Amino acid sequence: MSGDVIGDVDSTDDVESDEIGALSRVLGDVFRLEVSLNGDEVEFRGRQPGQSADLVLEKKSRTDVLKVLAEIERLRSSESLGLAFITDTTFEVAVDESSLGRPLRARDDLILENAAEGLFYRLGRPSTAFSIACAKLMTDIPRRDRPMMPTLLRYGRSPSGQAEIVDPFVLIADWVRLSTLRIESTKKRSEADWRVLSESLFFHLGFNLDLALTPRQSATELSRSSRIQRLRRTMTDELDAPRRTYIPEIVRSYQVALGSESPMLSYLSFYHVAEHWFEDVFLDDVATRVQLAITSPDFSARRKKDIRGVIRTVSKSLRARDESVVINEATALQLTLEKYVDLASLADSISTFDASLLEYYAHTPVGFSSGDTVDLRSPHDQRYKRLAQRIYKTRNALVHRKDGDKSRYTPFKDDHALRREIPLIRFVSEAVIIGSSSVI
Repeated sequence: MSGDVIGDVDSTDDVESDEIGALSRVLGDVFRLEVSLNGDEVEFRGRQPGQSADLVLEKKSRTDVLKVLAEIERLRSSESLGLAFITDTTFEVAVDESSLGRPLRARDDLILENAAEGLFYRLGRPSTAFSIACAKLMTDIPRRDRPMMPTLLRYGRSPSGQAEIVDPFVLIADWVRLSTLRIESTKKRSEADWRVLSESLFFHLGFNLDLALTPRQSATELSRSSRIQRLRRTMTDELDAPRRTYIPEIVRSYQVALGSESPMLSYLSFYHVAEHWFEDVFLDDVATRVQLAITSPDFSARRKKDIRGVIRTVSKSLRARDESVVINEATALQLTLEKYVDLASLADSISTFDASLLEYYAHTPVGFSSGDTVDLRSPHDQRYKRLAQRIYKTRNALVHRKDGDKSRYTPFKDDHALRREIPLIRFVSEAVIIGSSSVI
């Protein structure tokens, strides 16, 4: 291979060598690509496992690469704004779309300009700097959890089967599989300014184009589907025909949750799976307790004291409201969990998905809802109660949004914390669906 591999040779310009060397390490870790200098050009080359020849990508000028690296160097991440990188005069955030019709990635970039205020907007393909910044974030995520590499990188050819030379920066942008909103300003802007400008544009596009856009909250979301696939079959030729039938109503709630880009809608839809059984399991529990009372050898229908005891059992469990009977929802959730969810299996699923979550649930309350900690591995007999309280308090914070509520969810601000709760409620909902199913 011609040229010198960056990071292995001396350079008259140590700063530039260090910068391109850092790029080489990122691309080497994420894409197994090697970056080298050959005069005024930067070459990108690599060999994937199983390939017999090097993959050669389009060369880039040294000036262009250093310009991109200089832009990356100026970027600051901003967790409060989502998966976003900002400077004083630029802002770029990954966006999720839950609109019908053609997805953003299938459309041409949308470009708008407010010349009077010195603002330029672009909605569409991420910039090269943003894409590489995302790739740098991926180096902290295990390889098996990262998004699948493009066909060209995996097999050394395009999906059509033809060999081709492509722009490596375009390839990286395609791998990220994101659309972004980029705003450029002729004057300096604060983080608060970027929030107002971006959310104003989201409303503007929703109002005029019926586009439902929200900022994506973290890079870890890029790996969610990869992690789930480790628990499940990933090849269609491995699938058998179903051997069980499931309740259609709760399957629909589950599908809504899977298809939603909104963490709030996803969480509530998974919750609705368990909620479907609340009245049945709660009233069954009350009936069992009444049955035990009236069949006890020391019960007598002739003693009013015994009759009043049965009445108290029922009245403590049920409340009348607007001519209907209201059950205790928190207790109903706990009873549903006890009936359908095996905690050892739940802990195993979560551990396989992301082992750090078990420790997180055990030691970290839900910030915006004050949801209880729960150690799913401990032998503590309060685990079902604590699990129910964590889930129920989080659900209440999502539903009850009055200003006076101490525990309430703020969209975008609390999205990162909420997304960490979704694996827990998802695996719970799956256990409920399977536990309430029937053999065909």
